[in-house]
Amino acid sequence: MNKREQAELNRIDYVYSQRDIDNDARYSVFEPSYLYTVQERDRGIINLLKRANVSLHAGTRALDIGGGSGKSGRWLIAMGVNPSQLVVNDLLPQRLALARETLPAAVTLMQGNAVELPFKEGEFDLIQQSVVFSSILDETLREQLAARMWSWLKPGGGILWYDFAWNNPQNSDVLGLSLADVKRLFPQGNFLSRKVTLAPPIARLVCRVHPSVYTVFNSIPLLRSHRLVWIGRDH
Repeated sequence: MNKREQAELNRIDYVYSQRDIDNDARYSVFEPSYLYTVQERDRGIINLLKRANVSLHAGTRALDIGGGSGKSGRWLIAMGVNPSQLVVNDLLPQRLALARETLPAAVTLMQGNAVELPFKEGEFDLIQQSVVFSSILDETLREQLAARMWSWLKPGGGILWYDFAWNNPQNSDVLGLSLADVKRLFPQGNFLSRKVTLAPPIARLVCRVHPSVYTVFNSIPLLRSHRLVWIGRDH
């Protein structure tokens, strides 16, 4: 790894170590705008998996990159993944420490740069990433991670992608990725995609009027800030 790439990892580490996402009231399920976001995203994932004819079960070998405090890992388990078949990775050790408190002991936790994870080719049926790529501003590092993820996939497996579809003008530490950007990262993939998630600042504002207003505004595609993508590997 060269100095530029190491500097980018140091930047990511610093930025996210300054945030206490897990204790931020905006990301509590008792906050209507966040609850609606989570429910919509989960329904969207299930619909994508159904369209791709993919089911999660006890034999599904899964990797959760940037799994943070374990929320997305718990979702995979709830959907049928056996804890012993799940690996959760995060760059920040303090976030994995939180994951260890809430995830079953059988889940494997691996801290560090995901590019350097020591997996074999074709080891996983499913690889999940949530707002990881938008946090990487260095293009080379994004390409390296994408290449590694693709190599770890079994034929017939896929990548479950949830990330910003456009830039956040209030947060220069993230970079939105278009569907064309995703396709450039995984040129051999088969893609199913949909826009989801009413932009959080708008969601918080309209939910103060009434939580049901979320659905009204979210019916306008232009106001959706994230993209769900299933990236399937045939061979």
